[in-house]
Amino acid sequence: MPNVGISNKGIMRLDGTAPAKSLEMFENYYAPIMHVLNIRQTPWVGLCGDPKYVPSIARDILNEPKVVMSQTEGKFKTKRIAAYDDSLNRIDVEEDHRYAAIETIFMLNEKKVDWRDVDKDILFTIGLNGGQSRDGFIKDWFLDKGRTDVKVYGKWAEEFTTQYPHMFEEKRIAERTVEDELEEQLTEAEIENFQIEKVDMERLTNKICDILAERESDGMLQSELWKKLKLSSRDGSRLSLKLERMGTITREKLLENDRWTYKLILKKTPISTQSIENSPCLVCTVEQKCSIDGEISPKTCQLIEDWVITEFKKPSKAK
Repeated sequence: MPNVGISNKGIMRLDGTAPAKSLEMFENYYAPIMHVLNIRQTPWVGLCGDPKYVPSIARDILNEPKVVMSQTEGKFKTKRIAAYDDSLNRIDVEEDHRYAAIETIFMLNEKKVDWRDVDKDILFTIGLNGGQSRDGFIKDWFLDKGRTDVKVYGKWAEEFTTQYPHMFEEKRIAERTVEDELEEQLTEAEIENFQIEKVDMERLTNKICDILAERESDGMLQSELWKKLKLSSRDGSRLSLKLERMGTITREKLLENDRWTYKLILKKTPISTQSIENSPCLVCTVEQKCSIDGEISPKTCQLIEDWVITEFKKPSKAK
């Protein structure tokens, strides 16, 4: 659940400085359902398939679930808003979680198999990186019980990998990125003609160039750039491919926080007519009589002078 999914009811950020924002996914799928439950106070039951989200951090629930079918058991305290128009007033509530084997929900309609009767070299495989809480989990469930017929893929401390080399194996991080997959899925025409709905692509391209120009040869991580421009990763990925095809940027693949991504570096600044769009010369009725040393000249033209002064006074964002 989101911190705030119902973003059109005036719920404020925790610091009270502005209305809270939400991801489009939550606005489309979570907000309508939760709002109806809040207004009608219809009794409902929650499902929690991940213990990380216990208790729920959603502040915009005004109708607590009667019970939450969960992977854990107990009553957990959290905070909600008092009302849509009183969102800075947070009240204490309690979520009632009941263990319901919810982790097996993906097996609905599947034939139950006793894995102990399956003839396999490795009976159980785990994809998991080591850590403070996970080290204890592996020790309690496997090592201390002598169950080393398990394969663990991930990064673990030397005390594990050295003592149980056959059990722990560090898998190489996949080098494929979203852009790599997109390049295979999209045609050249789809990349070159990519357009974001209701967006001036020329202005957006110029803005990207301005930002990247400030970074010079250091470039900028694409995820950082898309966040700055408030673009989705989907649109950003397609746009980066388009700009590369245009010769505007180069994309440098690198490993960042154990994930492969791209750094974008400005290659050339695209030609833009934006700076002369309001020039009086474009619609001048005596343009044919204009010359440097003539009676009508850009040196003495009052229209050009007025235009330059007006443009100079505009805020930088409006230029």
